[in-house]
Formats: sequence, structure tokens, C-alpha cells
Amino acid sequence: MFRQRLAQEAFEKGKAKRDPMAPRVRAAVPCRPYDLFGAREEPLVGAALEGATFEEEDFSGIEVANSAFSCCSFRKCDFTGAYFKDVRFKNCDFSNGSFERAVFERCVIETSKCLGASFSRGLLREVVLQGTDCSLASFYQARWRNVLLRETNLSEATLSEGDFKLVSINECNLIAAECVHVKFIGIDFTTSQIEGLVVSAGLDELFGSKMDAYQAAVFARQLGLVVE
Repeated sequence: MFRQRLAQEAFEKGKAKRDPMAPRVRAAVPCRPYDLFGAREEPLVGAALEGATFEEEDFSGIEVANSAFSCCSFRKCDFTGAYFKDVRFKNCDFSNGSFERAVFERCVIETSKCLGASFSRGLLREVVLQGTDCSLASFYQARWRNVLLRETNLSEATLSEGDFKLVSINECNLIAAECVHVKFIGIDFTTSQIEGLVVSAGLDELFGSKMDAYQAAVFARQLGLVVE
């Protein structure tokens, strides 16, 4: 009972108290596709880019703020060390791209594709991921600060060694996601799919999280318990 009380207290303390802050987007000026290449020397601010297509381009180290991207494709592009603040991405494709050590602050990524993309060692602060495919993506050692994941596919994604604080997961697919050495304190899994979630043998990652009876029974079996 004592450990159960500790888990309940940890859940209440660790759960997100509010939604992430909305991005302050003032994208009044249409942006030309090649303007993005100059964002490494001078930040791109207040831009609107729609329908642009890039592949295997180098955008490492760019800075973008107060902007909106719609229906753009950035397949296999390199955004290593990029910085995005107050940016909204809608219907964009970042599949197999690299966002290693990139920073997203007050950003929304909705109905987009990040299939196989790498966000390793990056920072997501005040971010919403909505209706986005992040299957097979890597968030290894990423830092999550007040992030909302809603209706997002994280199946077979790598979340291992991530630093989660004030994260909400609603109606997401985490089937077979690798989550070793992640503290899911305060996270409610009851609306999400977590079959095959890869955690350590002692299930330490799940302490202070919330799940329904069926989900809990699956992990109880991993501990050698007989559940009827």
C-alpha cells in the first residue's frame, strides 16, 4: 500500500497541469523556398511557406521564428542543430530527416509525417504533436518539457533515455516503442495503445504512470504473475 500511495502521489505531481502554450505565429509575408537556405546566417521571421518540396538538403543550424509551414516536403533533409520558435507545421513531410540536437519551442506539428526521422538529443518545449506519424522515429536522449502528444503514431519509435517532464499522451500508438530508462511519471496511458512497449525488466519506467486494468495485466505477466 505504501508503494501504491507513492505511485499515486508521483502521478499527481508529475502530470501536466496545462496544455502547451500556443505558438505566436505572425506569418504575413509569403516566403520563397530558397529563403530558407539563408536562415543559417539570418533568422527567418514571420514567414509563410506553402507547397515547397526539398529532398536531401542541408538546413543544419537554421533559425526560424513566428512562421508557418503548410504542405511542404523535407524528406531526408538535415536540420541538425536547428532552432524553431513559435512555428506551426501542418501537412508537412519530414520523413527520414535529421533533427538531432534541434530545438522546438512553442511549436505545433499537426497531420504531418516524421517517419524514421531523428530527434535525438533535441529539446521539445511547449510543443504539440497532433495527428502525426512518428513511427520508427528516434527521440533518443531527447528532452520533453510540457509536450502534448495527441493521436500520434509512435509505433516502433525510440524514446529511450528521454527526459520527460509534464508530458501528456492522448490516443497515441506506442506499440513496440522502445522506452528504456524513461520516467513516465504523471503520464496517463489509458487512451493509448502500448502493447509491446519495450521497458526494462523491472518496469521501473512505468512507476507513477496510469493505465487501465488490461494494460496493467499485460505488464504484470512480464513480472511472472498469473493474471486471470
